[in-house]
Amino acid sequence: MTGPQPEGQAPLFDEAFLRKLERLAVLSRRAMAGQMQGERRSPKRGQSVEFADFRPYAPGDDFRRIDWNAYARLERFFLKLFVEEQDLTVHLLVDTSLSMDWGEPNKLRFALRAAGALGYVALAGLDRVTVTALGAHGGAEREERKGSPGYFPPHRGKQQASALFQFLAGLEARGMVDLRRSLGRYAARSQQPGPLILVSDLLD
Repeated sequence: MTGPQPEGQAPLFDEAFLRKLERLAVLSRRAMAGQMQGERRSPKRGQSVEFADFRPYAPGDDFRRIDWNAYARLERFFLKLFVEEQDLTVHLLVDTSLSMDWGEPNKLRFALRAAGALGYVALAGLDRVTVTALGAHGGAEREERKGSPGYFPPHRGKQQASALFQFLAGLEARGMVDLRRSLGRYAARSQQPGPLILVSDLLD
C-alpha cells in the first residue's frame, strides 16, 4: 500500500497510520455536483437511470460503467454519467519551490505527508483525487500537464493510493513559484468541481 520509495527515503506512511486515516472523510462546506457515485449527495436530484453525459475513463473507475458502444466507435473508454450519481474531486496543490527545502526533514516532506493523508482519505471515501506540484515540475500550467512529472491526473478508489504515494515521493523542492498567479490560473481552468487544498509555506 505504501508503494515504492526513492532509494534511501522512508515511506511517507505505515499501514497503522493508513488504517487511522480510513476513519476520516474529506468534507465540503456545500454539496457539489460530481461525476460518479460517491459517499455524498448533491442537492441536484434525478433518477439513477437519467442519463446526463459521458466522460473519459480514469484509473480506479468502475469498469461496469464503461459504454462499450462508444468504445467500439472511438476505441477509447468512456463512462456513462447519470444525474443522481455524484462524487467529489479533491484538488491538491503542493508547493515544491526551493523555500520548502528547509529543515531536517524539510518542509516539503511534511507537505507531502499532509497531501498524501488528504488524498488517501478522499480515495478511501470514493472521491477522485488530483495533485499538482507548484514549482519547477511543470504541473501548474494546463498545457504542460499531459505527461508532466508534476501532475497526478484524477484517480478514484483506495487501490490507487500506491500510485499517489509513489508520485508524491518523487517530488523535489526546486525552482520558484508565484502562488497568486498559479492559484488563479488553476482555478480559472479547472473543469472538475470540488475543494482545492493548497499545501505550502506561503513564501513566494
